[in-house]
Amino acid sequence: MKKAQHLLWIIAFLMSVTLSLKVTASSHQDSTFTVSYRDSLVSNKQNKIIYNNIFINNISPDTIVINGYVSLPNGWKSLGGNLSHISIQIPPAAVRNISVNILKQMNVPASWQKVNFVLWQQNTADSQRYFYNINVEAQPGFRSEQTIQEITLVDKPDVMHLGVHLKNTGNVSDLFTLQWKNYDLNIDVNEKVNLPAGKDTVYYFPLKISTAQWNKLYKETIHLTVRSSYSNSAYIDYKVNRPQSTVKQNQSAYNNIPLSFEAGAMIYGNHLAYTYGGRGLFQFGEHSLSLYYRSKQFGATQGLIQKNIFIANYDYRNWHVQAGQTSLSDNFIAIGNGARISYKEGDKTEYSIAAVIHDPAMSIFQSDGIQAKAKYGVDKLVVTNTAEVNADKINQIDAVVVNNNVQIIKKDDLRVSANIGGGVEDNKAIKHTSGDISMGYDFAYNFKKWAFYSNVDFHGKDFPGYKKGLNMQNHGVTYSFGKPYLGAIYSISQIRRNYFRDTLFNTDILNYNSRKYGLIAGYNNGRFNSSVGGGIYKQTGVSSMFNSDHYYYTDINIEQKIDKLGTSKVSFTSQNAYSNSISSLVTSDMLSANLKFFGVSGAYVRTPIVNNEGNGKVSRVYNETFNGGPYVTFHFFRKTLFGNVRYMFYKTLKDNYTRTGIEANLTYNSIKTGTFVQLTGYMPLRDDNVLQGLPINQTRYGLLTVSQSVKLPVITHRKFYDLKVVVYYDANSNNIKDKDEKTLGAMNMGINDEIMMTDENGIVDYENVKEGSYKLDLVNSKSEDLVPVDGPIQSITIKNNTVYQVPFKKGRAINGSIKIVSDNFSTYKYGANMIEINAEDSTGHKYKTFTDENGNFNLFVPEGVYTVSLNEDAFADSDFKAARVSYTIDLFSHENSYVVFEIKQKKRKIRFLNQ
Repeated sequence: MKKAQHLLWIIAFLMSVTLSLKVTASSHQDSTFTVSYRDSLVSNKQNKIIYNNIFINNISPDTIVINGYVSLPNGWKSLGGNLSHISIQIPPAAVRNISVNILKQMNVPASWQKVNFVLWQQNTADSQRYFYNINVEAQPGFRSEQTIQEITLVDKPDVMHLGVHLKNTGNVSDLFTLQWKNYDLNIDVNEKVNLPAGKDTVYYFPLKISTAQWNKLYKETIHLTVRSSYSNSAYIDYKVNRPQSTVKQNQSAYNNIPLSFEAGAMIYGNHLAYTYGGRGLFQFGEHSLSLYYRSKQFGATQGLIQKNIFIANYDYRNWHVQAGQTSLSDNFIAIGNGARISYKEGDKTEYSIAAVIHDPAMSIFQSDGIQAKAKYGVDKLVVTNTAEVNADKINQIDAVVVNNNVQIIKKDDLRVSANIGGGVEDNKAIKHTSGDISMGYDFAYNFKKWAFYSNVDFHGKDFPGYKKGLNMQNHGVTYSFGKPYLGAIYSISQIRRNYFRDTLFNTDILNYNSRKYGLIAGYNNGRFNSSVGGGIYKQTGVSSMFNSDHYYYTDINIEQKIDKLGTSKVSFTSQNAYSNSISSLVTSDMLSANLKFFGVSGAYVRTPIVNNEGNGKVSRVYNETFNGGPYVTFHFFRKTLFGNVRYMFYKTLKDNYTRTGIEANLTYNSIKTGTFVQLTGYMPLRDDNVLQGLPINQTRYGLLTVSQSVKLPVITHRKFYDLKVVVYYDANSNNIKDKDEKTLGAMNMGINDEIMMTDENGIVDYENVKEGSYKLDLVNSKSEDLVPVDGPIQSITIKNNTVYQVPFKKGRAINGSIKIVSDNFSTYKYGANMIEINAEDSTGHKYKTFTDENGNFNLFVPEGVYTVSLNEDAFADSDFKAARVSYTIDLFSHENSYVVFEIKQKKRKIRFLNQ
């Protein structure tokens, strides 16, 4: 439907452009004049005025007088002269024009309409009729608002009505989708509402409440999404409360120590091991200590299993101390046992020192290291100094590295930073000492539609650590044409270590040890993003396949988000490089589709293998590989049980080797009980090659973890207290609850943001609350004709366990009704139910109620003078208005008062067109 509408508007626009360039000329036989004008004119959002000229050419030898009139369609207004009576004198062989400049009024529908005009020569009976077509560009739009934001339910309703006031503010008819959702209550309902241009309606969705939903209901938010067929959306929330008589602000009255204990088993190949562990968090004032231990886990060790992992973290104000398993990775990779101490104040100040002694039980890396960092501000600059000492006792290599980074400017449109450093390496095994420098910068600047960026990260060939010989550069400029953009790029990527490369699948074969420059063009509208680039590409130092002077490359990237958050999307990336001199093609393609419950991914890589056989002979074969597979995700029981299953496939076409397997994960996580169970594993299905090293693990593995969390109370000191509120009818007006005075059950009240309701004994219990002042809101407390003695808003101070009594007495009544007066020519029915009525006394205390299905309302309040008013928002942007929005009533002199609000529909105007 939407695509067809867009296609029709494109065709209409092209026709209007074509026709508007033509001049329509006509004359009747034996006529003394001819007429020409433009046809098919369109008004848009930027220009609401349509300009046209009616040219009249006197083709007779005499002076003539032309009379006539112009009739405009509904919704258009003439600018300038009177078009209802036209009289023009035209000399022989002369041309005169009638300017018809018309302004579009609001809510003119987007459809073709005719501007009719009639011309005749004075003193003749012959008249000539003409018309030209005008249209308005489609401009969809809408407003939506809930009729009530918060709903309090005391008894289980069979049906709960959720109302929304919806108005089509555009100039085209629109089909709206209304989707109500709440995951916990298992609500996911769609409704369709069709509204003509400029029309509005109040739609009430009857939501049936089952017993299961009612038992779960406490404080819920029902989300309403209103979607236009033109992709516009609006979001509305309904707060639904089922008041309780007992509520806990905190689960325990004491400080708790959260502890968790775990046990499990792990299997790798034929090796089975059992694991155990635990963690705890101890908090005392501003001090916090967390402890973690696990006996075994999978990791980057020689046997792929790490042992005896212990981590302790201590926090106090701006200080942080960590001990146990620690890692360093800025220039060297060191993993083992150690400690880190840091101090942080804001975003510009941070000091830290860390030390690590490698442990073969934790990692295959053999370095020991010490690192110190200092980050501080100097005027508007932010400086970071880093010093690192590394010792590799196995390979007998010691190294020292220092680096200095300065953040010069960091704004939304401009970012500038620079760094410089150096390092020395002493290789005792070969008795050689070397050193080199590192330098770089980062620059980005956005100016209007231009975007410039340039960054360099350079390390010399003798620089210590895994960044030895690293040279990464990216430079470019782009110009935006709105959603499309065009740019130029130049990049260098030189690495000597493969720690961060895909050396298995080679999907990044065209991204390292390369130098390329070219152009890029793209389009991005937020949900659809695409780009195409191409240029010259050079690569060295990888293998004999890249022995050409240069390649011609193309990069293609396409991404389509299926939902607005981007969690469901389809993406495709294709990198290609071709050389004329050796007729070689390198390809790396990746495709993925990630949907809500399933997806698929795949990669195809094609690389040439060029062998020089001597005597000028060259043989060439291609190594082609494919990997990927589908997966499914699932969740049950309000996402307490969830997981995924993935089928993994790898095939090399040159050798025709295939390897497949299934990877799965199943997790049960109950926040309510603190129970956590996770089962992960991989099972190989097929392996055609007995050699090691092919991608996708050929060894089965699995891990089962069972964890239980508990909270251990510290009963030496009570942190929170209990508040008991007793509501009763004070028959003798002594403000004291006597034994024979009845309590008031089923009474609503608010304590701060918590909505509660008294039990059959007139009591609410608010347990485990913090010390402080609490607001008791009795505005909407109703018990027949009773009202609170001390006013609807009261304050309670909590310093220990507290019992607070609330006396009620007889009140005064405000009764009334809503009277709807519709226009005699209207068939639209406006409901008078669920309209908010407010009453405010002279001290500012406010009370409110809502009309019933017949438009009636009643409200009991203490004696006083009140302003009773109508919520005008209920009629915003509609044809209905209140004749009077408020009344002042005196409930000192009277025990009750009756108010009638009259709501009138605007009368329709009847326009008599010129005949």
